[in-house]
Amino acid sequence: TPGMSEGRGQVPFPFQVRSLRVWAKASGKAVHLWVQDTGPGVPEDIRDKIFMPFFTTKKEKGTGLGLALARAAMREMGGDLQLVPTSSGACFELTLEPA
Repeated sequence: TPGMSEGRGQVPFPFQVRSLRVWAKASGKAVHLWVQDTGPGVPEDIRDKIFMPFFTTKKEKGTGLGLALARAAMREMGGDLQLVPTSSGACFELTLEPA
């Protein structure tokens, strides 16, 4: 695959986030928290890979464990972490049910 480093699943992804938006809503028994940035978003061709352990878009640094561990932690607590399709930037939804 062009742009992929052999064995590491890396894609060049240089960008700078200019702002971050965070909002929350209680819905039934769940609490939803969304975090959205103004970067370039998550390319469509890697959206199904970003939660896989060791997948990274950073050539020189990064372990590719951040999103995988975050999702695992959310699920361990009875919640979830999902990428939300948006027209600009990247948006993640964290869902938790009260203990």
